Amino acid sequence: MKLYPKSFTLTTMILWSVFILITTIWSRLSSNFGVEFMVMYHSIHPHPFLITKGDLSLTEQIYGSLFDLFYALVDAFIVGLSFSFIYNFFVDKIESKNDL
Repeated sequence: MKLYPKSFTLTTMILWSVFILITTIWSRLSSNFGVEFMVMYHSIHPHPFLITKGDLSLTEQIYGSLFDLFYALVDAFIVGLSFSFIYNFFVDKIESKNDL
């Protein structure tokens, strides 16, 4: 069974970006929920509106959430597309061995 790269990538992008968006908003509203995860996430994806800065205005918090969402979409696009192509490559190899 092969994967459809477009569909798999879109599904991966939706799931990962929703998870990151919920975690970002929740950790920005809360003082201790998910902060360690977001600090780790920001160490990979730096931007000027980090969650550890306590003196951000509401618009800066929104911009920070949008930066996190953008990074999540790009990450999920790369991972989803790469995984589906690699998976399909190995499925083709296995199916061609079975046909012989």
